[in-house]
Amino acid sequence: MKVGASTYSLLGAVKAGALDIPGVFDWLAEQGAEHVEIVPVAGLALEQTPELADDLAVKARELSLDISCYTFGASFIDLTAEQFEAEVHRVEAQVDLAVRLGTRLVRHDVASRPAEQADDAQFERDLRALVEACGRIADYASRYGITTMIENHGMHVQGAERVLRLHRDVARDNFRLLVDTGNFFAVELQNTLGAIARCAPFAAMVHIKDHHIRTSPPEDPAGWRDRGRGIFTRAAIAAEGDLGIAEAIRSLQAAGYDGYLSLEYEGTQEARYANQRGMDNLRSILREAQQ
Repeated sequence: MKVGASTYSLLGAVKAGALDIPGVFDWLAEQGAEHVEIVPVAGLALEQTPELADDLAVKARELSLDISCYTFGASFIDLTAEQFEAEVHRVEAQVDLAVRLGTRLVRHDVASRPAEQADDAQFERDLRALVEACGRIADYASRYGITTMIENHGMHVQGAERVLRLHRDVARDNFRLLVDTGNFFAVELQNTLGAIARCAPFAAMVHIKDHHIRTSPPEDPAGWRDRGRGIFTRAAIAAEGDLGIAEAIRSLQAAGYDGYLSLEYEGTQEARYANQRGMDNLRSILREAQQ
């Protein structure tokens, strides 16, 4: 497995002015990262300045960093027929940018709904549009040798059962899953590790995200999220929280996954410090797995 991070994971340092996006590449290379995942944040709007994709591809080669994945948002629900077509074509244009970046992996979202609207009946109503969009985009990407992915993300398509259902119904060889170790928790709770294990055989990319978990209200609520049902979480440095990142990685390995591990840190600690520790923790887990 190759350890690295997304530009999103270092967003705190970018917002603080400590790094710009090329500086994220430099910093990751200095830390011994093997890849960088491109997420269009902090003003990095490649669709408006596509020549930046060429510049980033060159920089990555100079630093011997893989550009592991191009990750961006999309939504195919609650649209008119014309809007649906426009969104599919917009995502296809983003695939073109992935080609310029030199990556073989693209993750696009499909839908997001608040928890109170994200019930099974609504999912069934939305599923046909999601399957059509994902299939068409995967077919478009296949001409470039690119694998497209959905992530367990956005509440509506976040639990293992729905992610797997969509993957099964799209039924394209180059349509896979981006497994986010932290995102499952919002809907799976204590079943999170099981959800990761179920999805692991279909993973083409992995986000490593961790949480501290409490079953009583924290004395200081700063940074904590009330997940309902008496459960509270706070973003943690990778493998220093309570999700069981080492066990999650073992599940991925058991399923034959040997790809990228991309940090997504969302906590309040300084981003470079948190990402450096997170990468060190992941390397330690991988070394132990080899012994």
